Amino acid sequence: QQAPSIEFRVKVDDITTVGMALGLFDNVVNTNDQIKCEISGTTIVDRGTTPTFVGFCFDTGATTAAWYMVNSASGTQGGTLVGTTAPVNATYETFRIDLDKDGNAAYYRNGVPVGAKASAVTNTVALAPYAGLITRGAAAVRNLDVDYFEIWQKRGETSAILA
Repeated sequence: QQAPSIEFRVKVDDITTVGMALGLFDNVVNTNDQIKCEISGTTIVDRGTTPTFVGFCFDTGATTAAWYMVNSASGTQGGTLVGTTAPVNATYETFRIDLDKDGNAAYYRNGVPVGAKASAVTNTVALAPYAGLITRGAAAVRNLDVDYFEIWQKRGETSAILA
């Protein structure tokens, strides 16, 4: 309800056999061998009992291995391709997400608007910054470097915060 925004700059050393999720997420993941959001084929897979998140996801398990804008509002997930661009090995990219007070999201990649989602999240759920990486091969080792997270929101009080 405070219209949060997040911007982050990240790189992964090797994009083969990997899944990444970045953004604002609630605090629930089922097990330690998952990340908050994964893609299998064309299906967005959200983790937790009724997950809420808004972010970007890249997963080599997806039919199209490219960046997706993703969201889940109380377990109802959605994903939209952000063009056909995959990350480049060891190359930083900047991502930003702006939420309004109603939970609508605007997505940016490298300073360029890439899309928006209406009712992307439930606006009464507390969200926190999240960066997760999972490997898809038994011997695979990958590093996700986060250069920075920058997070801000309105400071006004609401009845939900005062309660």
